[in-house]
Amino acid sequence: MATGRLNTNTVFMKLFKVNLAIVLMTLTALGLLLSYSFESFYLDIKAREFMAQASQIAQQVIQLAGQPGEQPGGLFTGLPPSQQGRVRLRLSDYLNLTSRFIDGEVWIVDKDGLILAGSSGDKGPVGSRLGYTEIKRVLSGHRVVHKGDFPYFGESVLSVAVPIVRGEMGKKQVTGAVFVCTPVAGVTSRMGRVKEVILRASLIAIVLAILFAAALSRNFARRLIELDKAALEMASGNFEKRIKVKAPDEIGRLAQTFNFVMERLKATVEALHEERDKRDYILKSMSEGVIAIDRDGKIMLVNPAAERMFGINWMESGGRELSNRSNKGSKGKTGNDGCGTGEVEINQVEAGADVAPWFSVLQRSLFTGDQASGEFSLDDGSIILARAAPVMTSGGEAIGSVGVFRDISESRKLEQLQRDFVANASHELRTPLTTIRGFAKMLLDGLVAERGAQKRYIKIIVDESDRLTRLVNQLLDLSRIDAGRLEIERKPVNIKDLVERTIRTVRARVAEAHISLSVNIPNDLGLILGDEERLEQVLLNLIDNAVEFTPAGGRISVEASKDAGGGFEGVIIRVRDTGPGIPREEIDRIWDRFYRVQGIPGRSSSGTGLGLAIVKEIVKAHGGEVGVESETGKGSMFWVKLRS
Repeated sequence: MATGRLNTNTVFMKLFKVNLAIVLMTLTALGLLLSYSFESFYLDIKAREFMAQASQIAQQVIQLAGQPGEQPGGLFTGLPPSQQGRVRLRLSDYLNLTSRFIDGEVWIVDKDGLILAGSSGDKGPVGSRLGYTEIKRVLSGHRVVHKGDFPYFGESVLSVAVPIVRGEMGKKQVTGAVFVCTPVAGVTSRMGRVKEVILRASLIAIVLAILFAAALSRNFARRLIELDKAALEMASGNFEKRIKVKAPDEIGRLAQTFNFVMERLKATVEALHEERDKRDYILKSMSEGVIAIDRDGKIMLVNPAAERMFGINWMESGGRELSNRSNKGSKGKTGNDGCGTGEVEINQVEAGADVAPWFSVLQRSLFTGDQASGEFSLDDGSIILARAAPVMTSGGEAIGSVGVFRDISESRKLEQLQRDFVANASHELRTPLTTIRGFAKMLLDGLVAERGAQKRYIKIIVDESDRLTRLVNQLLDLSRIDAGRLEIERKPVNIKDLVERTIRTVRARVAEAHISLSVNIPNDLGLILGDEERLEQVLLNLIDNAVEFTPAGGRISVEASKDAGGGFEGVIIRVRDTGPGIPREEIDRIWDRFYRVQGIPGRSSSGTGLGLAIVKEIVKAHGGEVGVESETGKGSMFWVKLRS
């Protein structure tokens, strides 16, 4: 909660207090120094003034007293006794007059320290004697300046003493001295006004100094606050903030350095973001699932493929920890607790705890410090191949594990189809070969003597040879399709001619099966680009398939028309039959190789189960579409769309 207190912990207040303290101490010291210096200076000037005045008084005393007599000592020894009184009186008057201009007390002292005359007349210490200490230096011929206690003054005084020297050259002698004294208090009182001026000037200087210190501190603090705000902007991820360099001082250089760091950091972060985006794009585009965990078993990374594969929502949760159990468990497992935040203990995994199989592979790689792999099935029947490797530090310590999970369901299905294909192909090849070998051996051994029977056996051998040839050709076609080497020679093809030629080829077989065949082909179908031989193969397979599943007395119709629906522009060919239809659950499988629907009861089937698979691949190679519409008990309708 905000209180009205001034925050003393701010940079501004700290700088202000320091600057203010420095200014106050400096001005206080300067004021004291000026006061003391001015007082000393003033006293020195006053002493010089007293010294000059005392010298003048000494000269006047010499003129009044005359030259000394032959006897040494007295100040007035050169005067007759009758004149000495008059001289003292004149001297007192002179001193009294002089003291008005001197602003001090003036005494005339003889060499014995006796005060002969004073500016105060009889009111002063005239007739008193000064001590030896006060007169010894001046009587030795030196001028003396003294500040301190002095006889007959109850306070500190400034005193100046000048010797009175009389006599001719070579015979001069000090016969007395002139003392000028004034109380120091009087001098200092006159200095009070000056000190008052100094004090006022100091106060004004202090106020100005405070304002200057505040301005200086505020400017300094404002620049630091700007740096602080920029640092906070940088911490929040904004690297566009720049600090204006206002002065080439330390803070200015700091601002320049900060701007440089921001530029470098921005470039570094952008590079990291670019690398992260590349990694994310790669992970998102991978069909394999990728999951990474740390040493504690917490999930660090899951790509979308793994999310779909195992039913986890790590991306949507913002990367938070997830349970090591997925929404999709393996068959026989019950670890289906959804997405939580649980963790698996190491001893649980080692003891075969009920965890998701993908997590078990990652943990095994983490524990062993080596690659690990495994294969498991999910509840939806998907087969997953997992390969995991530990994430190692430069010191060889495993700090996590990363795994790649690939759905190999289609591969396994393809492998099974290949095995079934080989088995079915072997079976389909063995059946006509066995038939041919059996009947040929019977004929060779002469076991069939009847001419009619021999012809029937030879016809069977020829039919089985044709069947074997068709099967081999179909296998070759499928081989070319799988190898991507199915050759399509595109030329203009007249659909009406193609259908009519195909009908002529199969009409005998249709008649033999006692099935009626109708054809409805308009004359304005035009031409399409395609391989005429391959397209005829498509029609033959579809019509043969219709004959195979249409009972005697049934009907087959072949129709063709232009088609421009759904953005498709071309020709659609339909082959309808009145057979038993295809069960709904088998419709998607009829295009698989060697897959055969149950035929007409009592009719032998010559189909191999490869015809529709070849039809689908040929139509796809032409850029067309193929499909079927069927209902059990009502027949089927196969259609082929070919682009113009």
